[in-house]
Amino acid sequence: MLITFSVDGCREMIQHRAYNQKVDVYSFGIVLWELITGQLPFQNMTTVQATFAVVNRGVRPTVPNDCLPVLSEIMTRCEDGNAEVRPSFVEVIHSLYFLFKYIIILREMIQHRAYNQKVDVYSFGIVLWELITGQLPFQNMTTVQATFAVVNRGVRPTVPNDCLPVLSEIMTRCEDGNAEVRPSFVEVVSMLEAAETWIMTTARKSRFRCCMSQPMTID
Repeated sequence: MLITFSVDGCREMIQHRAYNQKVDVYSFGIVLWELITGQLPFQNMTTVQATFAVVNRGVRPTVPNDCLPVLSEIMTRCEDGNAEVRPSFVEVIHSLYFLFKYIIILREMIQHRAYNQKVDVYSFGIVLWELITGQLPFQNMTTVQATFAVVNRGVRPTVPNDCLPVLSEIMTRCEDGNAEVRPSFVEVVSMLEAAETWIMTTARKSRFRCCMSQPMTID
């Protein structure tokens, strides 16, 4: 791992480019890869082979096929051979800030549970909460605090008191810490369809701030 970091940094210095924060950004991309895979990169290569592959062939650790696209993008950008196009740490942090909603996904992957549709169901529950409240969850916490709260304490965004019970139930079930008991998307659609009339006639009492600037009317 450290060899991979130093090789890339040395290459940039040999090319008379300053050793700056972008080298550390590259290192972060490798660390993120290690956290996701639980492995060290280039374990099938000797130190010399890994050095040659990284410096002369631009080889990077292979991103797992089941990796979240957003994490794959962060790693790919951080490990770009052209330091100038790597993101700054400000950009990286900004991307990670919106990832806390997916922390439960990472936990399930770490616990060797497959990345499947139930992970997307969890994400849907968070998106539904954002639509209803017009807010981002855990804004009173830092990313680290939110991560700890979600992973270790099972904290979820607080459902507004005036939220429609049917929507509250959907969010609660979608965000269940046990992926096995979360509904399928077929069930979610069925619940929404069954409650359509109630939602349309009662929605003004809920907190759809994004679409309730004008009173809702039914044709």
